[in-house]
Amino acid sequence: MIKFILFVIVGLAVPGYVLIGKKLSEKPVLSVFLSVCVGMAALTLSAYIGSLLQFDWFSFAFLFVCNLVFFYKKYYLDFLNQRIAKFDFYLGTICLLILAGTIFQCLMMFRSGRMYDFGIGYWGPLGHDGLWHQALVNQLIRGIPPENPIFSGAILKNYHYFYDLLVAVSFNLTHIPTLDLIYRYYPVIFSLLLGIGTYHLSNVLFRSRIASIFSLYFVFFGSSFGWVVEFIRERHFGGESAFWMNQPVSMNLNPPFAISLLMVIALVLLLIDFSKDRDTRLLAPIVILSGTLIEFKVYAGLIVLCSLLFISLRNIFLYKDFFLLKIFIFSLGLAVVLFVPQSFSSSGFVEFKPFWFVHSMIDSPDRVGWLRLSTARQAYTSTSNWLKLLGAEILALGVFIVGNLGTRIVGLLSVSKSIVKRVFGFGEDIVYSLTGISLIIPILFIQKGNPWNTIQFSYYFLYFFALYAGATCADLFGKIPRSFYTVLVIFVLMITPISSITTFTFGLYENPPSMLPASEFEALTYLSKQENGVVLTYPYRVNDRGMFSSPYPLFAYETSSYVSAFSEKNVFVEDEIQGQILAYDYKTRIDASNQFFGSEDEKGRKEFLKVNNIKYIYIPSYFEILLDSSFLEQIYSNSGASIYKVTI
Repeated sequence: MIKFILFVIVGLAVPGYVLIGKKLSEKPVLSVFLSVCVGMAALTLSAYIGSLLQFDWFSFAFLFVCNLVFFYKKYYLDFLNQRIAKFDFYLGTICLLILAGTIFQCLMMFRSGRMYDFGIGYWGPLGHDGLWHQALVNQLIRGIPPENPIFSGAILKNYHYFYDLLVAVSFNLTHIPTLDLIYRYYPVIFSLLLGIGTYHLSNVLFRSRIASIFSLYFVFFGSSFGWVVEFIRERHFGGESAFWMNQPVSMNLNPPFAISLLMVIALVLLLIDFSKDRDTRLLAPIVILSGTLIEFKVYAGLIVLCSLLFISLRNIFLYKDFFLLKIFIFSLGLAVVLFVPQSFSSSGFVEFKPFWFVHSMIDSPDRVGWLRLSTARQAYTSTSNWLKLLGAEILALGVFIVGNLGTRIVGLLSVSKSIVKRVFGFGEDIVYSLTGISLIIPILFIQKGNPWNTIQFSYYFLYFFALYAGATCADLFGKIPRSFYTVLVIFVLMITPISSITTFTFGLYENPPSMLPASEFEALTYLSKQENGVVLTYPYRVNDRGMFSSPYPLFAYETSSYVSAFSEKNVFVEDEIQGQILAYDYKTRIDASNQFFGSEDEKGRKEFLKVNNIKYIYIPSYFEILLDSSFLEQIYSNSGASIYKVTI
């Protein structure tokens, strides 16, 4: 932990502070937040550039220069000369909320990726998603462009990996185990920064410490009304994503989203400060954040670029002001340079399909499953009853928005008040545009091949509405009878986290849903120490899961990247879910793998291994497959798995 803290200071905060140029030195905590966010983007960008230039020491050189400037210009005095803030009730409440929120968001992450009696455990969806990041980080440690770890021989395309690159460069600089970086250190940093950034952004927008406290609560503990649906249907609480959107409790389960949200917050704060005096020292960090965002999380990048374009055009039309357009152009240029080389093979990103999420929420029994409304919509469509169809669609859209927001819907009062009174500063402009765009896109568009992925646009909508929910709770103070206000606020705060609490308790279970057996971990660790080469493993079979109870071994739990993640090698094909997301022809390879393991044609097997450059075969013992060929040498075997080396 000490090594990581030193890395955050030297590798992230110092470079970020130097790039910001001492602009906000009078606000030390805000400066630290902004510096770390800018530092994460800048260090990752430096690693990307250095790897493309095949200059392995580029990141070291970047950090050396930044730290040299930091000490030469005596920036460190900005922090040494600061007076310690008085610890009062408000500061104590803020610290308590941030600490509680960090625990709330990090429990499942913190417990995952650790060795237990049964093996390495994975809570929540990390038995798939976390393993993908492990596998990808292994590839990025070697260099850029990375090979696809689950589809050997192919350069990774259609995936934007700057979060994973940050983890990889962190490992290269510190040699902290990647499991600790992915599942413990970075999640904690992300949640702490979320709290700090939220407090400052709320203060800037609402100028109220009470509003900031309420906003922090909604940002960390907000949840949907899915618990209502779950209770009506099954008589228990849950349903975090019943209305489709994942809630803040799951933020760190999606680390690219987590880091992108921090960068969006930092960008908004920098833009607001820049709008006051247009200090050109802020241009570099603004462009770095807005330009690299698309590689941390493509959804965040698109939202920010669309918002910058919208406000730029508005400023040109109303004020003849072209300055923000220049920022947009430079940000777009950086984004295109980073995005296009990794995406040119993509057949398309989104397609126009209005209300896909709204309709699937209403239609699916796994979501809301409102059969009567679903049937009515279909009947109105077939009979061309457009007026009633419009009413049904408006109702469904309302259910979608209110259901996902949960108690954060009270933020609508604060938004409405601002609109009616025409209280618009630059901060409100940028936040409103980000909020609106992040909601409109998933309502109108879906991602090709993986329609559900587009819902991630809306996670930023939830965040900004949480801020305004906090403002509403603060605004009502003194405007309604105190006793009624107290009862109302306590009620709202009590029901706010219900569905998310259910998700949180999953991390308290003694056994996780999935695990890597200790015997397989030993086998894959042995394989990781062998010379590099492509690994062939037995394809995932859906029915195998029924042969086990929780915690399920990874080979039976779900198709995943676990062989690549722990062997640190490319696999011929695995993780069909990710293969579908990346739009690779994984099915052909799955069929070829099944044919190899089911065939007795020695000549055909040998040719298959040779053509696909396969060097190792990894087989969990459960499948009871013995390979006896003159061109295969068994180099490892235990109770969990066998490993063969191809000797062609």
